[in-house]
Amino acid sequence: MRLRTYLIILVTCTMTPLAVVAVAAAWLAASGEHARATVEMQRLAAAAGGAMEVAIGERLVLARAMASAPDLVTRGDRAAFERLARNAAAATGIDIIAANHAGEQFVNTWVPEGRPINAAPSPDLAERTIADGRPYLIPLQPSPRTGELVSAIRSE
Repeated sequence: MRLRTYLIILVTCTMTPLAVVAVAAAWLAASGEHARATVEMQRLAAAAGGAMEVAIGERLVLARAMASAPDLVTRGDRAAFERLARNAAAATGIDIIAANHAGEQFVNTWVPEGRPINAAPSPDLAERTIADGRPYLIPLQPSPRTGELVSAIRSE
């Protein structure tokens, strides 16, 4: 054999274990990074879930309070109820929509005060809310005002 052949064999024998070790180290590093990323994603998901639970809880409390407002329940004073709803919306940043049994909106804090509410009636939602007697969450849908995905809580 020639010297060149011996050198090639020598380099191959010394470099192959180094290459195997380098590949194994890279594999372990990537696996560790994947595990750290997975833990971080789980932590973020738990935090987001907690924040959503708080936001939904706030809206449920507001929906129940508005549904039992004396201006609406005992007196049927829709103007006073609308003032209350607009004040609550301004204080909380949560828009409030109230509808009658036929699903026709009579208060909508998205719509400027004094302007007509141009919304199609939702009798099926009204019937479901009245039948259940408790608020429920509506799936995400695009907001007509902002185009962002929003949800709603319906309350009797």
